[in-house]
Order: sequence, then C-alpha cells, then structure tokens
Amino acid sequence: MLKRAFNCTIFEALEATYPGRFKKWQLADHVKNDYWSKAEGIIAVKWLIENKLKWSNSEIKGFYSKQIYKDNNLYGMIQSCFNSSPFEAINSVYPNRFKQWELPNVPRNFWNSNENCINATKWLIEQQLKIDIKTAKLKLAKKHFKDNNLLSLYCKHPVAELIEMVENKNIHKFV
Repeated sequence: MLKRAFNCTIFEALEATYPGRFKKWQLADHVKNDYWSKAEGIIAVKWLIENKLKWSNSEIKGFYSKQIYKDNNLYGMIQSCFNSSPFEAINSVYPNRFKQWELPNVPRNFWNSNENCINATKWLIEQQLKIDIKTAKLKLAKKHFKDNNLLSLYCKHPVAELIEMVENKNIHKFV
C-alpha cells in the first residue's frame, strides 16, 4: 500500500492522513536540499529551538552550534537556507535578539574585522558593563571579556588597542 499509494514515503502517507500536522523534517527522514525554502528553514529553526529542544535564551547562548542541526538531521537546511551559518539561522528567527559573539562560536576570522571588534567592545563597555570609555580605559580586564563570551577577542587584540579602535570610530563618526 505504501509503495502504490504513497510512492514509498512515510511522509506522504502521514500527510494524506493528517494534512499539515507534520513537517517532512520532523520524521528524522532525509530531506532533499531542494525541499528547503528560507521560509521553511525559519519554521524548522523555530521548531527545533522552541519545540524539540525547548531552549531558553541563556541555553541558546550556552549551547547553540552547527552540531544541533547535525544531530537533528537539519544540517542540509542550514546549508541551503542560511549559507551554513547558524547565526544567520537564529537571527532570521529571532532578529537582533542575539549578538554573534554571544553564541558559543564565532566564525573563523570573525575578529579580523575591525568593525566586529569595535561593535563587540562597545557592546561590552556600554551595554554589559554600563561604563564610559574613560572608565573602561582604567577598569576593563580579561575577566570582563571572559564573563561576556569575548575571550577570543581579548586573546586576539590587547585591551588598549580595542579601546583605541572604539575611540577612533567615535571620532570619525563626528568628523
């Protein structure tokens, strides 16, 4: 019956029996990459985070990675819909809720961009520590970077250099 009526696919049989109740990727069945659209990818990411994993924001910040997609047969979806970028996926579902550096892993060479370094340092100083740049010059330490998931930034650039980048960015903004 499965072969004749449903082209040998369990999903087609379930869809005929329970229309719209299940998504193809929920059945732990291989889903071809041409199945995915960005809209379907967003639905899949939201389902994975909210329904299957039931993660809070702090759990996302602590455990989110490409591996969760591999473990849940959704890695092809990340490749097809989000350029293999877990951050692009999570940001599509929850726009601007997370900074890229708040998640466990930033892409290779992420800290080679001065813009990323400046944005993360400003975020740390202004939003997390709520201090001004003069105070940051005196008090900013490795502990602050470590506590805010920015240790890799700290290891790549000295604090004085980061503060100088932020100051120069602020000067150029007003020129």
